[in-house]
Amino acid sequence: IGEVYFSMEAYDKALEYYSKALTIQEKLLGSENKEVATSYNNIGVVYDKLRDYNRASEHYLKALDINVKALGPEHSSNAALYNNVGLTYSRLGDHNRALEYYLKVLPIDEKVLGTNHINTASTYNNIGSAYDSMGNKEKALEYYLKAFPIRERELGMEHSSTDILCNNIGIAYFSIGDYTNALSYYFKSLSTREKLFGLEHSSTATSYNNIGLAYDGLREY
Repeated sequence: IGEVYFSMEAYDKALEYYSKALTIQEKLLGSENKEVATSYNNIGVVYDKLRDYNRASEHYLKALDINVKALGPEHSSNAALYNNVGLTYSRLGDHNRALEYYLKVLPIDEKVLGTNHINTASTYNNIGSAYDSMGNKEKALEYYLKAFPIRERELGMEHSSTDILCNNIGIAYFSIGDYTNALSYYFKSLSTREKLFGLEHSSTATSYNNIGLAYDGLREY
């Protein structure tokens, strides 16, 4: 019933039934059961949708604690939970703790999925974004550059997540004073935005402006 309400985006009702299921499961199965972990995760997802990120992380962490005790910290089923915790900390602005959990996802993804999988690319991007938010542009760029060719190959340049990442790489290069490489990625992003949005869209204007700033950095006035 909770899942049906969730699919209908009736999150308050979904939360009500997920919570009822959790109470019964803890009573019948104990607090360390895998089904209990699933219910904690489900409740966390609902709180995430409701933008109550503190409660979301609280429930994700309870689910994770059960899984880690039962399966060990590097089990593949923990990857999604590590990622969920990282995302909630990121939304709360705690990028150090977000990074801590993203870095726990990465070895699982690389081992289970490989270094060229689209999900691994998302983890590279999340790590890069955390470093970016912390002001470490060099480390951000390192992970963005790992994610980009995978997204470009698997999703194409005209996918929104590829374009955003392309532009972020340009910004990172610009931030460390590498204006030539910044231009290269800004132009890739511009080409995509002109196709997707046309010449008079605000996103296209942002790309024109970024290119202007890079040329300014190169003193090509």
